[in-house]
Amino acid sequence: MTLSKYLLAAALVASLAGAASAAPYPHGTAPAAADLGDSAAVEANTLITVTVSLKLSNSDQLDPLVQALYTPGSPQYRQFLTPEQFRARFAPSAATIAAVSREFTAAGLKVTQTATAQLHVSGTAAQLEREFGVQLHTFQASATAETPAYVYRKPMSAPRLPGAVVDSVNAVLGLDTRPHLTPHLHAAAQRPGQSVPTPHQISNQTNTPDPPGQWTVIDYADYYDVNPLYRQGLSGEGHTLAIVTFASMTESDAYYYWNAIGLKVQSNRINVVNVDGGPGAPSDAGGSIETTIDTQQSGGLAPGSKIIIYQAPNTNQGFV
Repeated sequence: MTLSKYLLAAALVASLAGAASAAPYPHGTAPAAADLGDSAAVEANTLITVTVSLKLSNSDQLDPLVQALYTPGSPQYRQFLTPEQFRARFAPSAATIAAVSREFTAAGLKVTQTATAQLHVSGTAAQLEREFGVQLHTFQASATAETPAYVYRKPMSAPRLPGAVVDSVNAVLGLDTRPHLTPHLHAAAQRPGQSVPTPHQISNQTNTPDPPGQWTVIDYADYYDVNPLYRQGLSGEGHTLAIVTFASMTESDAYYYWNAIGLKVQSNRINVVNVDGGPGAPSDAGGSIETTIDTQQSGGLAPGSKIIIYQAPNTNQGFV
């Protein structure tokens, strides 16, 4: 699937419903959430912001362009567009943006353009219900052994766009604030009587006896012949790793791991960027362990690199 098809699929799967709040990921054994009633009454005058995704101009040219960018031998191979070039070629027209903005402003909603083809539209639950023809309900998910209790909102039917803008909009994201993505973290199986060592008990020497399941990045570099690259000075210095996640982490955990196995890294190499308010405090129930491992492993294999962690709410709106 090409990049543009993937992004379009993400928008279409969201249809006219999205999400926007920090919460634990859904668990299969969780009891049904309790319906607290109409969000207009529950949330009163609380401001809700949804993302309106607009259709691109010249969208028929996007798939061929992406294909050419990644096809060796193509004249456009790796000739990536700058943001300015992308906007000039694919941005919705100024007239389209103005027409959509007028529609929502006339309904008493606040409109801000936040990206080439995205608008943030803000209002109360009652205003959004009227504009999108839905009834929003607030739900309380009870605590389980795996997750704490949390509250979310969702429309009780598919939203409907006003006729004046229906042909200009791909999706409306943020009416539904349920968490959608789940971690895929698995613990290594332990042999009977085997204990998991602390980082200080793990050797940082090459040809380590550490068994699979207890490998550090030092072991990985040894077993997969990465050390010759390090000896050539290829440690990631001058480069930046970007991690996209929907669960925050405690930065000191990553530094503790690197220091414990003897890696020399810059003390300020991690930069955290909260997207759309971020996912909230670190939480194992929300998948923080997986984010921590992503950071430890990638940053450990490229110890000279800097790291930017882009963390967003675990929702369709946060994803987009």
